Amino acid sequence: MVTQSGRALLVVDMQRTFLETTGVIARLRGSLPGSADLLSRTERLVSQARSRGMPVIYTRHGYRPDYADADLLMRRDERARENGALIAGSPDAAIMPQLNPDDGVIIDKNRYDAFRDTTLEAELRRQGAVELLIAGVLTNVCVEANVRAAYDRDYDVVVLADCTAARTEALHRNSIGGLVQSKLARAMNWHDALFGAN
Repeated sequence: MVTQSGRALLVVDMQRTFLETTGVIARLRGSLPGSADLLSRTERLVSQARSRGMPVIYTRHGYRPDYADADLLMRRDERARENGALIAGSPDAAIMPQLNPDDGVIIDKNRYDAFRDTTLEAELRRQGAVELLIAGVLTNVCVEANVRAAYDRDYDVVVLADCTAARTEALHRNSIGGLVQSKLARAMNWHDALFGAN
């Protein structure tokens, strides 16, 4: 097995609520374009990363049933709360099973930034990570928040452009473009990131 020492894969919020048409957030705010293809590519990414000895860490966004720990957006979104969006432990908040999350580390969070008040940084240090490959949703929200947070903690960050998505292609493209232009991250497709086009 070929290992990629010092690298870790962070899969951000690849949850049913965002990626399944029956998910609460998808129903209320609209489905992600190309979500089936995104999931298929991310499934291949996770499998190949594991086969190369790379730690895979998942983030899972969720709230208490009473939403007492909810962020400002969720506190303002009465329809999402009424429909039980992202309640921790619910099927709606579950990570897509195709990604085999039980074979990795899951970091539960209730804010966009998965480093905030979680064990993510300790886990990355334990794994010896200095470079972080980031996939997931939404590009311009939680993915971007985690790129910025990782950069602030001195990780070399690669955004996997073909394994991230936003509600529109323009939002996706503009988010990645801003991160790259600001030199907060490099953008690559997943295959090149794993197999060598640096």
